[in-house]
Amino acid sequence: MQEYDHIQFKQGLPFFEMVMSFMTSLSTVSFILNNDKLINLKEKDWVSMEGKWVKPRHFYPHDVVLNIQKGNFTFDNYINVCCCMLANTAYEAVKERNDKSPEFELFRHIRNASSHQNKFNFFPKEPSSPTYWKKASIDHNLKGSRNPLYGTDCFGTFFGVPDIIDLLKEIEKKQI
Repeated sequence: MQEYDHIQFKQGLPFFEMVMSFMTSLSTVSFILNNDKLINLKEKDWVSMEGKWVKPRHFYPHDVVLNIQKGNFTFDNYINVCCCMLANTAYEAVKERNDKSPEFELFRHIRNASSHQNKFNFFPKEPSSPTYWKKASIDHNLKGSRNPLYGTDCFGTFFGVPDIIDLLKEIEKKQI
């Protein structure tokens, strides 16, 4: 049996609530995305959310299941979008502490891709400095659309769930 690292962040540090929300979402998705695990989900069961400025809104989880069954939404789509949301939120929480290190530069480019529908999109003078972490790197000598990553997916192709989690751990350690 393969051994896995346990994902754990400390309460009170910058990424705790974001990673907990991310993991909560990933924990519950199997009940929706795996039809064999659906728990008595009825067509008109709904979830309601309160607004501050508008009346409450609701949605039907059954509609989510139908979109999945029709192939309109996949588990890979879900994971990639969740990773993009996590990367965006986490970067915004610590961006003023950017130390310009190669790993923080990678984090910045991951966040930018997350903001551009999961696609790398470099300005003409970007990437502007060495950008790497572990074996992941972005060639800073090839700028803008000449960079081989330009227009490619970040999450699902270049980065995955364990990658963003471990990068956040390292960035958070530098913030303490």
